[in-house]
Amino acid sequence: MKNCLKNNFAWFSLFYILTGFLIASEKTVKPTIAVAEFEGQGLSASELLGISEFVRTGLINTELFNMVDRRNMEQILQEQKFQISGCTTEECAVKMGQLLNVQKIVTGKVIKLGGKFYITANIIDVETGRIAISERLDATGIDQLADKSESLAAILANRLLGKRPTPKMGSVAPFPVTEEIAKGSAFIQSDPPDAEIFIDGEKLGRTPMKVEVSIGQRQLVLMKEGYIDKSAQLNIIADTTVKISETLTPMLGSVLIKSNPAGARVWFDGNYRGMTDSAGLKISGITLGEYTVKFEKEKFYPLEQKVIVKYKDVVEIFPKLLEKPGSVFITSTPKGAKIYIDETYKGETPLKVTEVSAGLHSLKLSMSEYKNWDKQIEIRGLETTTVTADLEPAPAGYISGIIGGKEITGRDGAEMVLIPAGEFTMGSDGGDSDEKPAHKVYLDAYYIDKYEVTFEQYDKFCEATGRTKPSDSGWGRGNRPVINVSWHDAVAYANYYGKRLPTEAEWEKACRGGSETEYCFGDSESKLSSYAWYYANSGGKTHPVGQKKPNQYGIYDMHGNVWEWCSDWYDSGYYKNSPYKNPKGSGSDSRVLRGGCWNYFASDCRSSNRGRRAPGGGSDFRGFRCAVGVVQGR
Repeated sequence: MKNCLKNNFAWFSLFYILTGFLIASEKTVKPTIAVAEFEGQGLSASELLGISEFVRTGLINTELFNMVDRRNMEQILQEQKFQISGCTTEECAVKMGQLLNVQKIVTGKVIKLGGKFYITANIIDVETGRIAISERLDATGIDQLADKSESLAAILANRLLGKRPTPKMGSVAPFPVTEEIAKGSAFIQSDPPDAEIFIDGEKLGRTPMKVEVSIGQRQLVLMKEGYIDKSAQLNIIADTTVKISETLTPMLGSVLIKSNPAGARVWFDGNYRGMTDSAGLKISGITLGEYTVKFEKEKFYPLEQKVIVKYKDVVEIFPKLLEKPGSVFITSTPKGAKIYIDETYKGETPLKVTEVSAGLHSLKLSMSEYKNWDKQIEIRGLETTTVTADLEPAPAGYISGIIGGKEITGRDGAEMVLIPAGEFTMGSDGGDSDEKPAHKVYLDAYYIDKYEVTFEQYDKFCEATGRTKPSDSGWGRGNRPVINVSWHDAVAYANYYGKRLPTEAEWEKACRGGSETEYCFGDSESKLSSYAWYYANSGGKTHPVGQKKPNQYGIYDMHGNVWEWCSDWYDSGYYKNSPYKNPKGSGSDSRVLRGGCWNYFASDCRSSNRGRRAPGGGSDFRGFRCAVGVVQGR
């Protein structure tokens, strides 16, 4: 218990030191502050994260600052495509602070050498880019760290007032006062040069360099990016120069290269290294940095991918190669049926359709007085697939477009899936606070689009109404989900075709497909790549709809690809008092978004995860799908 109390006291004292500077410098206006992840040596990632979080918590508890919490930091920086991890330089910290719109940002470094800790904390002024204050705390073991914290605080406070520390400053004299301390020197060089020099945890410069040091045993650490830290003991003698030369060992990593499909030839950094197989092609002993990996395979387009090699890690890359287009020859009995591939009209049977992208496609044939015919076909690169269809005469009273009583074609040509009336569990007790509590909801039956609304569909709407077509962000249009549309744009489209946006409850029920798990397929994100385009597999852009597996209702892309607008206003506490039957949300300044997207993490793609944005804005993260109530007698 004593050690625990001392541990907490030690950290709190350090944080009190940091906050004391800001209190003194900005009394009337609360500064906005963010805390970056501390870097370090000899500590685990979780220990360093705990130090960063303790700094953040300590600053919050003073109630003197406007703090940016870690989750908001991650969301803002993720949208700006800024990587928090590995941001260790002052320039990087300033850039982070500018993106977060804060005045000051706290950075730090912790070095553990044997049983001794060296903790350096910096407060960087984002406007000037300079370190406003830097303090170091060193201790042998956690107990001594606690004992020295109060005296260190006294030294820092008086130093900030421009006073020279004396034995009377603070309750404990931190250092003995002497007229002169005997010193020696050390000439330090390294191979390669330009390594940072730390003596007893204090940065003194870069190699090669002569430094003046107090006599006695001193701990030397040399640090250089891409090399293993080098430690050595120095015995400094008065009026003597110690010469030391150290060879740094480069950090090395490995890459495990796979491809889908296997059998691709691989070039790494311009050199041919072999072919992929089911186990992968492993390349070891690589210096750290970014490299280009090139893949080539017959009937597939060449692919280049960047990979960043990390120390001791085996970085795995597993790209999906894009097969070259093929052809399909379609005949029917009787002939003259209209051909639709992925909802796009191609002509009438018999017909050979060329330049069809490899992979799975939806093929539909339609002819007056005959039932609609549909089939999923697979196109192989540089090959011709043959399809023959025998059309079945339609019985009296047949309504073209209704398939098996479960699907219907809307006025915009989109397939819609029937979601039956009934009860389901909405929300998650294990999710974020706005997903709680999990509760039962009853919904009347409704139809929802099988796919997200595509550019092809939305462009036709724009042409019919004179609206400006939204940007595709350079990724292509066609069968990709429409993006850069506001909530108002989505409502206008839905209303034009006699439909509407789904409520948040309708969206979640359709997404779950009858499940009560984190995703429609279970609780583990390991299968998510089979159902969704998200941060780990999207390649930084949207993809044509319907390429991944559907859920239990036969609906595609409910996880990932693009966030989808819902009709509801967002309310973080709505679940606590929402109605049991057909809830429709409450008022606020934001509309609900659901489903995650191509640039978000797996946790954001969960069935119960809730997003929100102002209704007037669009982005390349957002799209939508439509819903409609069940018409009596259909």
